[in-house]
Formats: sequence, structure tokens, C-alpha cells
Amino acid sequence: MKALVSVLFLLVLANTSIGQCDAYLNIGGIGSYVSIEFIANGAVNAQYIIDWGDGSADTSSTPFFEHNYSSDGQFVLFYIYEDLDNPNCYFSSFDSIILTGGSCSMGFNVQTVAFAAALEAFSDNTSIPIFTVDWGDGGPTEVGQSLLHVYAEPGNYLVCVQMVDADPSLPCELYECQNIEILDEGTGCAVDLQVEVDVQTATAVISGSGGSNANYIIDWGDGQFDSNPIVEHTYPIPAIYTVCVYYGIDGNTDCQTSDCTEVNIDPFASDCYFDFVPVVTDLSVDIEVLAAGAIEPEYFFDWGDGSDGEYGIPASHVYNGAGTYEICGTYTDLSNPIACQINVCASVTVSSSSGGCDVVLSVSQSGSEVTVDANGTGAVEPTYFIEWGDGALPLLTSTGSHTYENEGVFEICVTYGDLLNATCSATSCETVVVLGVEEWSGFTSLQVWPNPVEELLHIDFSNVNAGFVNFRLYDAMGRLTRDTGVKQTSGNLNSFVLDVESLVSGAYYLECITSQGSETLRIIK
Repeated sequence: MKALVSVLFLLVLANTSIGQCDAYLNIGGIGSYVSIEFIANGAVNAQYIIDWGDGSADTSSTPFFEHNYSSDGQFVLFYIYEDLDNPNCYFSSFDSIILTGGSCSMGFNVQTVAFAAALEAFSDNTSIPIFTVDWGDGGPTEVGQSLLHVYAEPGNYLVCVQMVDADPSLPCELYECQNIEILDEGTGCAVDLQVEVDVQTATAVISGSGGSNANYIIDWGDGQFDSNPIVEHTYPIPAIYTVCVYYGIDGNTDCQTSDCTEVNIDPFASDCYFDFVPVVTDLSVDIEVLAAGAIEPEYFFDWGDGSDGEYGIPASHVYNGAGTYEICGTYTDLSNPIACQINVCASVTVSSSSGGCDVVLSVSQSGSEVTVDANGTGAVEPTYFIEWGDGALPLLTSTGSHTYENEGVFEICVTYGDLLNATCSATSCETVVVLGVEEWSGFTSLQVWPNPVEELLHIDFSNVNAGFVNFRLYDAMGRLTRDTGVKQTSGNLNSFVLDVESLVSGAYYLECITSQGSETLRIIK
């Protein structure tokens, strides 16, 4: 059994007060041991008397008492507070305590500033303590260990806390009260509250006057509060909140004031950033992530090969075969997915090699015609097997050309081997996009530079006849990334510039369209 020292209902049977003296008891203890502190004011030469209710009594000039009971039970405490030099200062009253055996205890602290009271309750040797608070102003009770209450009127209030241990194997129920004073707002100081918001984090900027030793309590409007020196709070849910600061100066009863303002936690406000770089080694890919802004970040990567994908970082994957794959990454802030969820995709080409052999595949393209050049190393009797990706017959030499009959995205793969060494094998792939080519493009000259390009792609051209032109840039998966729109030109030399700095590295295809035909060029970023 746990020991219980409780002021059950803080039973006040009667009290007598003469003059300006008043007092109440702050009671604590463990087991049969009870400690008493008089909270009193008004006497100059104070005397404290307490009758413990078990036939014993103590008198002291200090407000602290201790007593050890010889048995459990309910005891009525009769206490007196008086001024030995002033017969008009006299106060007496009764309290009640119950001792049930065991070792649990509780207490609470209350900080008051202006009309606000911040309560923190605590307990020892309890398992599941539940605190119920009566603020003493006739309002509803509240349940919680850390609570804030705003009074409507100044005055003295008796705040009582009941603690019950919800663990049935450890029965414990305690009750304790404290008297607090709520001061009226005065004219001796002023306070101004401004709140700066960064996504879901609010920072209070408090400007107060009236002197040093300022105290404040911030009510964040979502059931949470803080006191000095804390001025920052992160909201879990986007909404509009009313934030109030209660401000006062120690020792200055005329400086008790408050100020409130509204803050909007915007669900669409975010400074999230996400990008990634795939690092390829043979058939494996490692992801290097660049991300910031999420409070609770979650990462997911779809490897583009039909596998289940992968959550978290670091992220890596091994493909079953050589080829070009599109990796898509998703960056989500689980605390605010509406404001922060970014998807980024990048194409990778992986190759495989074994037995000391390797191969490099180079691809050039003009419209629907593609020329390949494979350069293998390591084989004594090399073999080449080049597939065009459209079902056409493969090429069995290291170089050759192919004309596609249809538009689409095609993967060209070369497999390099050695007739004398079965362990020698290497595969490399490239993706081409065929957008359709007329027999006659309509350009008398067409130059694209620099290629490879980093930032600005220059297109210099002249037409056979005056008319419209349009330049469209597609990625390796056939998605449109840049479009100049239709432009009217003369037959003279003309120029356009495409800004490609923000595009990810890889192969791109520039479709050059005129009113007489079109032509497609391969661009490397």
C-alpha cells in the first residue's frame, strides 16, 4: 500500500479572523510523516500554533512544522496565526487530513502574471497520476499536469488539485490547495506583442515597459503555454490562433498587463526543398539527397523497374539488367504534408560488366535515323550484339545505323562478349526519342551550341523560306521540358536561346520544327 497524506476536500470547518491577518496551510508528507507550512501575512511578531488532532500540539515563531502520527485515520488540524504585539491580528481555522498508509505524495506550483495563472503539478512514487484542478472561481474543473487559466476578475482564489493514481495496484488519492492572488491590471507599465511566423513555428517578440525583472506567460492559443525565457512555439496543425502575453514586473503591483494578437499558420506556406543525384556504378545506384525544410521528413524512391521502391535514406538499389530507368523520389513533411510534399524524377542508365570486359556505347541522331558506335575492351575475340529497341533485327558489328519507322522512346543496348572467354561480358544502353521527321526539314543551316550544355543552349538557324519555327526540348522519357512557342521568322539567319540550367543531367532531344518540316537533335546536359 502507498502512504497517503491528503487534505481531503481541504475540509474547512470554521475560521476566525481579526484585523488584517489571514493564513492557510500547505500540507505534504509521506506515510505517517506530515509536514506543514503556514502561508500567512499580516503579523509583525508572528506566533504559529497547530493542534495535530491526535492529542498533541506545537507552537513556533516560524511557519514550518513536522509531525509523525502513530496510526492511520482522519485527523482535524486546528491552527492559529497571531501577532504577539498586536491583539487585533488573530486568525484561526481547521483543516482535515487522512492517513491511509504508503508512500505517495504530490504538490503543485502556481505562477501568476496579470490575470493568468500557470499551474505545474507533480507527484512522487506514483504510476499513472491524474490531476484534476479546481481554479476556485466557479468555473469547470480541468484535468492535466500543466495547465493555464485566465481569471475574469482580480481577487484571492483557492486553487485545489486532486491527484488519483489510475494504477489499481497502487491506490493513491491526494488533495492539496493553495491560495493565490490575481492582481488587477495597472497603469504602471505596458506591453506590446508581435508574433513572427516561419511556416509552423511562431516566435513572440515582447516589448514591455515598467522596469527590470519582468515576468511573462505566453498563451499560444492551442492549449499550450510557456513562460520566460521561452518565446518560440511550433504548431502541430495549421489554423488561425489567438496568442496572448501576460506581463508583469516583480515587486510592482501596478505593473500587471496583457496583449493579444492573431497568427495564421498557413497550411500552404513552406520552405521545403528537395533534389537528388543518382550515382551509378555498374548495375547499382546510390542516391545523394539534397533536402531541407521538413520538420518530420519522409523519403520514398521508386526505382522505375517495377520493384516495390524504398523508404528512407541512405537509399540504394541494384538493377537486374542494364538499361535506362526513371527514378522518382518523394520528400514529405509528415507534420504538414499539404505544405511540403515534393516529387523529383531523374533518368539513369546502368550497365553491367564481368570477366575484365567493358563497353562504351555512343549514339548520334538525326531525326528518325540513329547511328551507334560501340567500343569494347578486354576481349580477345570480341562480339557485338546491338538491339534497337523497336523489334528490328539486331546489329552484330560495333558500328551501324538504323531508321525508326514510328515515333516513340527506344532503348538501344549493346552486349559485348568474347568467343574465347565466356566470363567476359559487358552491357551498356542509351535511350533515344524519335519525334517524327519530315523528308525535308526546311532549314538551310542549323547549329546548336554548346553541346554538352550547362546553362544556356544557343540555336542558330536559317530557313529556306520565311515562315514559322518552333523548338521543343524533350527529356529521355519523352516529356516536354522546354518550348519556345511558335515564332515567325524570315529566311535570314536567326537565333534563339533556351535556359536549361535547372534541368537535371542527362540526354535530351531538341525537336526543330518549321512550316516545311522538322529535324531532331540529341543534346547532352
